[in-house]
Amino acid sequence: MSESTPASAPPGSSRPSAQDLAVLQRLVLDAGLGGNALPGVGHSVRLPDLAMLLDEDGSVLLDPQGAELVPVEGLAVPVRREPPTGSARPYLRLRSEVADSGEVMVALDAVSPDREGLRPLGLGTLVVRFARGGQGWRLVGPPVQLAS
Repeated sequence: MSESTPASAPPGSSRPSAQDLAVLQRLVLDAGLGGNALPGVGHSVRLPDLAMLLDEDGSVLLDPQGAELVPVEGLAVPVRREPPTGSARPYLRLRSEVADSGEVMVALDAVSPDREGLRPLGLGTLVVRFARGGQGWRLVGPPVQLAS
C-alpha cells in the first residue's frame, strides 16, 4: 500500500485526494467516538477502550501526525489535537493506507503513552476500508473492532 496522497486526485481517478482522505478519517473518528454511524452500517461502532482515553474533562488527545486536515469540531467527544510526546495519558492515532487499487484503509487506534523507552502499546482499534463507487466512497466489508 502507498502512503503518498495527492492534494487533489485527477478527475476519474480512484485514488483519494488529501481532502477525500480527511473526510474518510473524520467518518471513522466520528463513529469511533460514538457520534454518527458509518454509511451503510445499520448499527453504531465504537472504538474499543474509549473510556481509557477520556481525560477528567471528558476530552481525548489526538496525535496530529497523519490527521492534520481532519476537522475535530462537533464530535461526540471533545478532541484536543496535540502531540502525545511527554504525555502520561493514552491518546488517539489515525492511520491511513491507500492501496494501488485506490482502496483506503483508515484505522483509529487507542494507544498508551511511551513508558521508559518502551514502544507505545495499542489498546483498541477500529479499522474501516473504503473504495470509490459510482456515488462516492463506500465501505468495503464491515468495520473491524479490535480490543486488547
